[in-house]
Amino acid sequence: MNRFASLLTVLVMGVLIGACADAESSTWGRSESKAAGDHDPRFRNAAPAPPPRIEHTTHLAAGQMLERQGDFAGAIGQYEKAIAAWPRFAPAYNRLGIVYQQIGRLDEAEKILVQGVQADPSSVTLRNNLGYCYLLQQRYQEALAMFRDALAQDPAFKRARMNLAICLGKMGQTQDSLIEFSKVVSADVAHYNVGVICLHRGEYDRAGQAFAQALTINPKCPGAQIQLALAQRMAQGAKDLERMAGTVDPQDPDLP
Repeated sequence: MNRFASLLTVLVMGVLIGACADAESSTWGRSESKAAGDHDPRFRNAAPAPPPRIEHTTHLAAGQMLERQGDFAGAIGQYEKAIAAWPRFAPAYNRLGIVYQQIGRLDEAEKILVQGVQADPSSVTLRNNLGYCYLLQQRYQEALAMFRDALAQDPAFKRARMNLAICLGKMGQTQDSLIEFSKVVSADVAHYNVGVICLHRGEYDRAGQAFAQALTINPKCPGAQIQLALAQRMAQGAKDLERMAGTVDPQDPDLP
């Protein structure tokens, strides 16, 4: 019995020692490998692997998502990263400039769009958007130049054509504005658009004429009848004010 117990003890100890030896040999193997790597000239000056590079298109997509969510600060950050990753990436300049316009930072929008045009002179969208930025600042001659540059590269670019027509209208060149509108919309809508611009300029009689012409071409022109009535009321109100102003005695002591 004692002999059997002794034999069993030897066998159990053998298993435990073997298990410990396997574990230690595994540890030793790792230590020796590490030590070998430390002394191997192939590994001595090895640098850690760089972090994975995020594509400029990924930053653009992230910026657009944040922009839709109203997170303009986050969108700006992503568009800036897209530009840093690809300095000639026109869509990132476009979106960044538009975001700055949306939050009223026109100086920064202009700066970014100018940089975009310089980075990619072939982008008609960048030229159009820079022109629109000038238009918002009422810098009409500069806006005009950008819209015409865009159309020189792409005569079929409708948005630039519309913006050119708006710019001409705001400059008081209503006939030229009408011609440009007529290249991209129907005749009645072209007259309607000119009427809206004249209305905003305070040219109520001319606005009324434009709306009336739109209705002559198309009696069902959307909104033209309402705008015509508005222009007529505004024109009459302006005339009433002129008459009232003409009857005021500037020597009246009761005047403020």
